[in-house]
Amino acid sequence: MRQIITKFIEVEEIAALTYEEFARNGSCDPNLERVWQEMAKDEHDHAMQLKFALRLPFYQTFDGFSDRCPNPEEAKCFVDAAYNKALLGTQTPQEMLDAALEIENRLLKIHAVYVLLFKEPELLKLFKSLARADEIHVQRLEDFARSYRERHSAG
Repeated sequence: MRQIITKFIEVEEIAALTYEEFARNGSCDPNLERVWQEMAKDEHDHAMQLKFALRLPFYQTFDGFSDRCPNPEEAKCFVDAAYNKALLGTQTPQEMLDAALEIENRLLKIHAVYVLLFKEPELLKLFKSLARADEIHVQRLEDFARSYRERHSAG
């Protein structure tokens, strides 16, 4: 069970590294660079939540994994591919936005509050308070991508 959490930590950290590479891409304007930096911070925060969960006595704290828990190996392969592509530094802002939306939509349910079944409601409440509203985050990214497309297709 700890191996699954460890794999999800890797997934979150690789997603963060991907966004950090996007921020370094020379084709980004300052607004988009800020978006990538914020998203990288969010992914690092998600990894920290999972690291915290990993420190807890698993069988005393959790009832196992949610039936909605994604396959950790598939998730890792997916983010590895996105990161390797980002390392090339050749993606356009639109390609980066599209990649980020796919990352966020695919990995939305990896966070501790979705993956783990908590025995204690108070602990679940704590983890929820640590988590950001990922659905809102995806919506903001979708809005930014739509706005970006509109600004750049008109000109």
